[in-house]
Amino acid sequence: MKKEDILAKSRNERSDEYEQKIINDAQLWGVIILAILCMFFTFTPMLYADIQGLEKARTVYEFPAILFAYTSAINFYSFHKTKTRMYLVIALCFCLGSLAFIALYLINL
Repeated sequence: MKKEDILAKSRNERSDEYEQKIINDAQLWGVIILAILCMFFTFTPMLYADIQGLEKARTVYEFPAILFAYTSAINFYSFHKTKTRMYLVIALCFCLGSLAFIALYLINL
């Protein structure tokens, strides 16, 4: 293989790494915004009920269920690709949390 071919291949690999980093950063910002919105929609009815002096606020279990399911899916996928047990443990914890919030949501319909 010629020196020019090796350099060209190396440049292409760096570009792929940079593109992957951008995608990873975008996914990170996406989950941050998702978490902020879920927390906002979870706590707003509680604060509103408290300000209005209502006895009971509307239950909001759907947003934590969505956030936990999203985080679980990310970690299951990471485990599938890397076979790192930490991802599996985190995925299972978030999956159980999501199932608990879904059950609470269905019970309180």
